[in-house]
Amino acid sequence: MDSIEQYLYELLYEKDIPEVIGIIRDCTDSKLLHHLMANYNWDNGTELPEAVAYNPYCDIGTALMIFDLYGGYDYLLNSEDCTFSDSEKLFISNLKEKISNSDFQQKSIKYTPDLSRTVKYHIKKTCKDINDTFLDGTNGENIEIITV
Repeated sequence: MDSIEQYLYELLYEKDIPEVIGIIRDCTDSKLLHHLMANYNWDNGTELPEAVAYNPYCDIGTALMIFDLYGGYDYLLNSEDCTFSDSEKLFISNLKEKISNSDFQQKSIKYTPDLSRTVKYHIKKTCKDINDTFLDGTNGENIEIITV
């Protein structure tokens, strides 16, 4: 296993949550944060994604990926019938707001959500004020994801 793969594996599967959150808070590598979220088990709650999203080195592409992979688009389309807990709804809502306001200083990682034209249409119809970033993705470097 490559050293970055090993490090990601340790963060995701061997270290306890408070320790990983501390590492995330101190991380200045936006690509590492991106790889971490690309490999994250989304059934494990919002603690790590929140820590990444609030890290000043989190790229807007990573934030959009978190929004997408955590179920943000389903939340946009079905907020009334959503099965998210209140804390998950708050996290998704806050993340949507941060992306909409372009609150991310880092803007170098490309992320394009896999949305069909039909889904984009429904999102535009449901969320009239949706920022184009949510539909078209972000510009930047296309990162080849290291999987662990």
